[in-house]
Amino acid sequence: EQDFTKGLLCSGCKDMVDDLFRLQHELREVKNEIVSTFKKSQYSEKQNQEKTKNSENKKKEMVESGTENNKNEKMYDEKKENNATENTKQKNNKGKKQAESLPNDDIYMI
Repeated sequence: EQDFTKGLLCSGCKDMVDDLFRLQHELREVKNEIVSTFKKSQYSEKQNQEKTKNSENKKKEMVESGTENNKNEKMYDEKKENNATENTKQKNNKGKKQAESLPNDDIYMI
């Protein structure tokens, strides 16, 4: 019988140990590829979520901005309408005052 206490292996065992080391190396490469793919997918998913969130925020801002613009336009239109109404009232009052200041002759021209 051979003494293997000094780290010597028989040729059959040596071949199996070589296969074991080769398989461990291949396994490590596959594991690293899986982990890398997973990390990339997580990063891509996070970016997609951020893009979606940013897109939703932009849409919300546009809607809010549009609503604000509509409010401003409405206020501007109301102010413009009020000014026009006020101007019309002033013109009517001015016309009445001028008519009142005319002499009240009972002469009619035909």
